[in-house]
Amino acid sequence: MEAGDAVARLVRDEGTRVLATLIRVTGSVGLAEDAVQDAVMRALETWPRDGVPDNPRGWLLVTAKRRAVDLFRREAALSLEAQVALALRTLGGLSTAEVARARIPYRVPEAAELPDRLTAAPTRCAPI
Repeated sequence: MEAGDAVARLVRDEGTRVLATLIRVTGSVGLAEDAVQDAVMRALETWPRDGVPDNPRGWLLVTAKRRAVDLFRREAALSLEAQVALALRTLGGLSTAEVARARIPYRVPEAAELPDRLTAAPTRCAPI
């Protein structure tokens, strides 16, 4: 059986179960669908070259789970500030120092601001 036929048969016979498992694991239908679709695409790319694995359903499920983790991290891992800094660095071509200068201006506080800042700091350290 050709690899493309094996993938088509796997999707037809086991695709619903793999998707249901991923929905249960991720809690998101959209994320699970994207992950399974990406895993199927990877199977179509790698199986003709490497051969159909001994456990195609298990391969698809593990690959889809790994992809779901990648997608989840991509969607949830970075704060807005980190996303802006990353965009300035990768898309804008700024160096790390340039990003820091562009985002966080350094200034010495005025003398009138110092008392408020100092009261927030502990005056004594606790004994060790």
